Amino acid sequence: MSERRRVPRCAFGGVAEITTAHPNTYIVVSTANLSRHGCFVTTLAFMPIGTKVGVRITYDGSVFNASGEVAYVLSENGMGIKFTTTAPNDVALLEAWLRQQTKF
Repeated sequence: MSERRRVPRCAFGGVAEITTAHPNTYIVVSTANLSRHGCFVTTLAFMPIGTKVGVRITYDGSVFNASGEVAYVLSENGMGIKFTTTAPNDVALLEAWLRQQTKF
């Protein structure tokens, strides 16, 4: 896969809840990395690329919510999710989390 990231990503260990409306799907996964524009979650329960999802990440007692879309799937590792809509208060929380993490 070619490198298409717009910003650095950080190793991250939050718990993510991924939901879809049609079909009604709910999975709980670990976030392996995080950036301002998305995250990578470790899972073997893949969703097709382009699937619209709800993302709820819990970390250190705080909760981040966003709408997103499955951007890519790595069949033995997990899937990348691009954030598409994020409320201003959730953006502020995300940026605070990112300041605390090691970038790579």
